[in-house]
Amino acid sequence: MRKKREEKFKNIYDICLKKISKIPQISFFVGGLMLYLGEGSKTSYSKIALANTDPKIVAFFSKWLTEFLDIPKNGLKAQLHLYPNMDIEKETEFWKNALGFEDKQFYKPYISKILKNSFTYKESFRHGTCSIYFGSVEKKSELTANIQAFVDLYLKKTFLKSACSSVVEHSPDKRKVLGPIPSTRTRLEMSKIQMSPS
Repeated sequence: MRKKREEKFKNIYDICLKKISKIPQISFFVGGLMLYLGEGSKTSYSKIALANTDPKIVAFFSKWLTEFLDIPKNGLKAQLHLYPNMDIEKETEFWKNALGFEDKQFYKPYISKILKNSFTYKESFRHGTCSIYFGSVEKKSELTANIQAFVDLYLKKTFLKSACSSVVEHSPDKRKVLGPIPSTRTRLEMSKIQMSPS
């Protein structure tokens, strides 16, 4: 049963990989913005910070910062959140290899106390949580501004599209408008048609 499930997933993955391999580079830029919007820290105006348990997610963001924000990889810092029952040196080595970081890029690991009946990360496939940091007011502002601009633009486009559809829906002859979203002048003309006596 498990083997069939894995084979099915592999087939779906191959189809998705082929499709995604054709997307433009700007799509990866937007992907990084949305990743930070969902997982990144928003409390500091001067520090970029993102934490995750998935090494691929952390590696993606590390590469993204270098490629799209021109942040040197050796300028990034990382800190691990681990538990006392984990092999600290082994997990540090794991994350160092996963990210391609040097020893000097790691802060001292944060070791959480194990409370009674708490989650302890005993499974071998778990490696704790890795936080990646870069301190810069300029770069944090650039990242935040890009996210805000993307969200504002999307909401604006959605609003205009919705408004345009509403005008067409309520026009006397129910004619559909084909092509791009009408300009402000076009929408005003459509409003005149709607308001004119029949």
